[in-house]
Amino acid sequence: NERTKAEWIVGRMLAEDIDVALTTDAGTPCISDPGSLLTAEAVKNGIPVLAVAGPTAMAAALSVSGLPIEEFTFYGFLPRAKGELREKLTAIAARSCIAVVHESPHRVQALLETVLQTLPHTYVSASCDLTKKFESTVRGEVGAVLEALRNNPKADRGEYCLVLQWRDKVEPSAPPAEISLEARLFEGIVNGLSLRQSMDELIR
Repeated sequence: NERTKAEWIVGRMLAEDIDVALTTDAGTPCISDPGSLLTAEAVKNGIPVLAVAGPTAMAAALSVSGLPIEEFTFYGFLPRAKGELREKLTAIAARSCIAVVHESPHRVQALLETVLQTLPHTYVSASCDLTKKFESTVRGEVGAVLEALRNNPKADRGEYCLVLQWRDKVEPSAPPAEISLEARLFEGIVNGLSLRQSMDELIR
């Protein structure tokens, strides 16, 4: 009954100034269990959503993201080199709707800058110090989240777990065309090799 009850529960929270604990009989709420609609409604109304400590930061970050997380992919830490990172982001966005990644506090802004340049319409839920005293989650378009972190003097403290929802259309790249043996043989001859030398190159 989540679809019909979420708005009513949040209305009570606002009207009566009460807290609500969302629990499930197994696993983590919102991950293959109800909860994402209630979480999204709370986020929409400015109510803080916090996670109880669980088995992984990934599960906690997903459960408080306010995103529909029926399907997601976990990638851990992404490449540091900018060119390699851009290629990785594009490949991830072509294969998945939502990705979860880790990043250090000293590199999180650089990561978001590259996301903004590569996939500017990405929606981000950036959680820091999950389940700790100074836990925080910033949600919104990647540009807005990046600006919030830039304006936060304490943004470089605590580890980050980010949930990225790709909203830019990315076409899967076509696999490279396979070059036939005949074409490779001919290329060797064109480049000055004898027929025997060109054949030797093929079997190396």
